[in-house]
Amino acid sequence: MPSWVLAGGILPKGSLRPVDELMDASRQRTVCGATYWRAGLAPRMLLSGGDATVRRTGLLESHEMKRWAIGLGVSESAILLEDRSRTTYENAIHTRTLLGDSRVLLVTDAYHMPRAMEFFIKQGLSVTPAPCGYKVRHTLVQAWEQFSLFDLLPNSKALSMTTDAIEEVVGVFFYRLVGRD
Repeated sequence: MPSWVLAGGILPKGSLRPVDELMDASRQRTVCGATYWRAGLAPRMLLSGGDATVRRTGLLESHEMKRWAIGLGVSESAILLEDRSRTTYENAIHTRTLLGDSRVLLVTDAYHMPRAMEFFIKQGLSVTPAPCGYKVRHTLVQAWEQFSLFDLLPNSKALSMTTDAIEEVVGVFFYRLVGRD
């Protein structure tokens, strides 16, 4: 069963950034996919992500992920690219086109997994979730037991988690609005 690793963003080079860089989500997902490959759980690693810019003048995320995966020791011959998708919905459609009725080990952030699974299953793929990039480490009950007053102070991690949650809610709402639910 191949691992299907969804892209999580890319930062293009500029006047202050000398090289193109994968965003943390793309790097982390690529590392997770490479881990499954090295463990022999996924003989092939499929990297999914195209140019997500509006005018399609940006970088192909899957190509940058491939460079990262090779640097992690994944054999180039074990890597397949899907570089046309811009969204999770398109990831699922292009996966179906490439793999047919195959089983896939779906690698994406834990918070993104429910939406991604929904689209892949609707395309008729047999999906085994392989979440990574967990944002929290405890259940709500356990977190409450370890709660401190410092948890009430604003911080960048909390803002990032809130942003991720809003993005997922908006994504689900948008897809339902356009009839892709």
